[in-house]
Formats: sequence, C-alpha cells, structure tokens
Amino acid sequence: MVYTFQQLFSVSASQQLMDNFARASGIGVVIAAPDGPPITVPSISSPLCKLIMSTQAGRRNCARFIAFLSHGRERRPELRSCMAGLHTWTTSIMVEGRHIASLLVGQVLNTEQEIGPTLDYCKSLGIDEHASREAFNGTIKMTKSRFTYLCEFIHQSGSLLSNLLLQNLRQCETIRKNTEIEALLAKEKEFFQTTINSIGDAVITMNMDGIVMTMNGAAEVLTGFMRQDAIHRPFSQTFVLLHEKTRKRFNCSVKGRLEKSSSVASETYLLQAGDGSEKHIAFNCSPIQDTNGHRLGAVLVCRDISASKKQTEKMEYLSYHDSLTGLYNRAFFEQACDSMQQKGIVPVSVIMGDANGLKNTNDFYGHAAGDILLKTIADAFKHACRSDDIVARWGGDEFTAALPGLTNRRAKAIMRDIHTYCAAAQGSQIKISVALGLATKESPETTLSDVLNIAEKKMYRAKRRYKLRNLARAFYI
Repeated sequence: MVYTFQQLFSVSASQQLMDNFARASGIGVVIAAPDGPPITVPSISSPLCKLIMSTQAGRRNCARFIAFLSHGRERRPELRSCMAGLHTWTTSIMVEGRHIASLLVGQVLNTEQEIGPTLDYCKSLGIDEHASREAFNGTIKMTKSRFTYLCEFIHQSGSLLSNLLLQNLRQCETIRKNTEIEALLAKEKEFFQTTINSIGDAVITMNMDGIVMTMNGAAEVLTGFMRQDAIHRPFSQTFVLLHEKTRKRFNCSVKGRLEKSSSVASETYLLQAGDGSEKHIAFNCSPIQDTNGHRLGAVLVCRDISASKKQTEKMEYLSYHDSLTGLYNRAFFEQACDSMQQKGIVPVSVIMGDANGLKNTNDFYGHAAGDILLKTIADAFKHACRSDDIVARWGGDEFTAALPGLTNRRAKAIMRDIHTYCAAAQGSQIKISVALGLATKESPETTLSDVLNIAEKKMYRAKRRYKLRNLARAFYI
C-alpha cells in the first residue's frame, strides 16, 4: 500500500509538536511535501528570521530556499545556509523506500558566523542596520556539530516513531482484513448451512477419513440422529447401511471408494434409522475438492425411496400377476415358457384347466361367488404344484401350469391332487370343479406352443365330458 504523510501522521498534532519544539529551543521547524509546499506552518521563533520575513523580498527568498531543500527525490541529511547565514538542516522522511515528506530544521547561527554578510543581506532587503544587529545578536548561536547532533536526534526519533506507526497501521490493516475475512467466512458458512437446510434431500459431508463434518435437517429426519450426535463421529459408527438382499453391512470407506471413481451411487441399500426402523434409500456420494483438485472429503446426498420402491414393486407385481387370484398372468407365463424353450429344458409338462360352471355360478349366486370359485381353483393349483412351477391364470376362467423337469406320469399325480383339493373345498353353496388337460414336451424338437395346444384340446374334451355327465344326470332326475 502507498502511504502519504497525512495517512501516517496527524498534521495538527505534528504542528503542535513543531511549535512547542521551536518555542523551547528557538529553532524553527517545518515539514514540507515532496513537491515543495509546506505541510505544517513553519514554526518561526528566530528574531533574525522574523525580521527577514517581515519584508516581501525576504519571504520570497525564504520560500524559494525551503522549496529547494524539500523538492525532489530522497535527500540524505545535509546542512545548508540561507542568504542571511542561518543554518537549515534537511532530511527526507521515508516510508518503505518512498519519499513522503521533508523535514527542515533551522534558523540557527554558527558561533563563528561573522555579522558582515548578514548585515549586507538585510540591507539589500531594506532593513535598518540597527534592527539587523539586534536581530543578529538575539538569534541563537551554536556550533555546527551541536546543531547537527540535535537535528540527528530529531531525525532518528521521527524515524523510530514513523516505523512504529507504520507497523501499527499494518497490524490494524491485517486485523481489519482478517475481521472482514472472518465475517465473510461466517456469512458464507451461514449461507451454506441455510442452503443445505433448504434442500429436501438429506445432505451429509465427511472428510477423507469418513468423519461427519456437517448434515442438514433432512438428514436428521431421515437418519433419526441429531446433528450434534453425529458430527465429528465416524459415519460408519452412526449410520448403518445394509445391502438390501444380503443384509450385509455396507462399509462406507470414503477414501477407498472415491479413489476408484469420481462418485458412488446406489439404490440397493437399507438405512437403519436411530429408532431401529429400516428405510430404502437412494444415495450419491461425490468427492469434495479444493481449487487444485485435491480431494478433501465427500458429500453424501440421499433420500428415502421406501414409498416409491413399494409402489414400483406393486406395479411390477401387478404387471406379472393376476389381481384376483395372485397367480402369474398370461404375459409372465409366456415369457417363462420362452425362457424354458431357449434353455432346452426337457421334460416339461403343461396342465391347462377350465373352471366348470362359472357362468351358472355367476348367474345364480352372483359374481362374488364366481370369484370364490376361481380363487379356490387357483389355490388348488398352488397347493398341488411345486414352488418353482409356473402357475398362471390364462384367461377369464382358464388356468395353466408349466412343470419343468416333470414327466407325464408325475404330472398326472398333480392333476389328481388338483381335483381332490377342489372336491374337498367346503364353506360354499357351489360345487367346485375344473376340467384339466395335460401334455408333456419330451424332446427338444417339440415346442412348448405345441404342448400348450395339445393340453388345451384335452382340456376342452374333459369340459365336454363334464357337460355330458351333468346333462345325463339332469335327464335321469
């Protein structure tokens, strides 16, 4: 910073100091700007100088002399004499190598000074000789060495005070800047905390050792931990993440994971909250870097996706399941058959079923009774089939089951179990019966589509036999 004399010193205090020194010592002092004009009013107490300054020519000559001594670049301390023989000592006031002012001390006669030259100069100014002699005799006289020592003392004292004052100013400036920086950092910190608290997702920051540094209000709600209980503690000791399927604990190694990639994201974890509850979360862990690209830590942004995951699972379930019976739907059954066909699984038995009497049940007892009939048949299929068999509702009153690895003989046993379950069903006014057809794929060349067609034809034949028996029974009755 470039300083001026006025920034470092009080001009009024300097003036008072100069005046007091002049009155005490009889020596005049003035501080002038580097370009010549006085900064302080000259402190004049010498009778001879006062006499000379009473004339216009004397004032003009003194001003030129002062301007000559103070003007220009840095001056080393030197002693000069004016036209009246008065000694003046001048030196530059320097701050950080820059000339900010000049100090002039003078109006002193040398003890060896002869009066003649002084009288001649005063006479040229039109001053009476008697007055000139009185002024000459009344002016302080001292040896050149004594005057120089006195001026050196003033110069060194002023330099010392200048340096101390400059140091104080620098310290004040440093304190001011530090205060401004601290205020700015506090404001930025407040803005940062306000910002992350305004984010709906949970935000947690950690250093490279996994120590929690900050977290927002949403993180408190999600995790069940208060900010003061989590900050400055290892993330892994506060927040428990489990793999969704294996339920193994997830070790959140910030350093290790961020060294492998720029970010880590996943939607397959469960968060154990502070109250013991578990929540499905989606999170993204990204590095925090300084301006040089050095990683300082990580920011973890996560949100509770339990509701959306549950809704997604429900939609996925409904897209492949029948809402009434809970069995797979036809779309899923066809996909499963395509998969078994591509894998070349042999044997594969297929059972097709059609609910007997559904129309009459709906007409006589209502659709609620018809729904009971369908759900009972669905339960019969689920009861008789294995857990890895594919059982589906094929259409309105039709069912099908794909039995991979089952021979025709063993599949017939499952058909008997289905009939037995339906016959034993109690608690309704309706008779539960189903027409079944069975076909088996026994060679890789046979397609499951052909097997399904064969099973369907057998089912329809069984359906016709059921209707003929009921017709004969009605005729007999």
